Amino acid sequence: MIDPSLPLQAAIFAALRSEGVVNVFATVPAGTALPWTVIGDDQILSAYESAEMYECFADVHVFGKKPQHKEQAALVMTALNAPIVIENFGIVEYGFEESRNVDEKDNQVGHVVMTFRFLVQPL
Repeated sequence: MIDPSLPLQAAIFAALRSEGVVNVFATVPAGTALPWTVIGDDQILSAYESAEMYECFADVHVFGKKPQHKEQAALVMTALNAPIVIENFGIVEYGFEESRNVDEKDNQVGHVVMTFRFLVQPL
């Protein structure tokens, strides 16, 4: 059994950077100016008992001044609602699942949580 979570995170990072998404992090360094895109939240499920295949859900958090955070979220959508290259895995299915807008306490910063689904199998 091969865990796809780390190669998936690396593929998401590469896809976002190639689409021009700025400030992509797993952990945002203190003092980093907005916008930020935070990756690394994922859920990996065994898709089938008879075959080694994984259903992966990846959350991407986009933060930015309102309403510019939605421009950054649009870049994320373009980058991840398309095939990406995951080292040592083939993608059987991929796609956008949902997005949620979350109010931050200061009412100045927008936060969009986007979920993408990838059905993958080891190569």
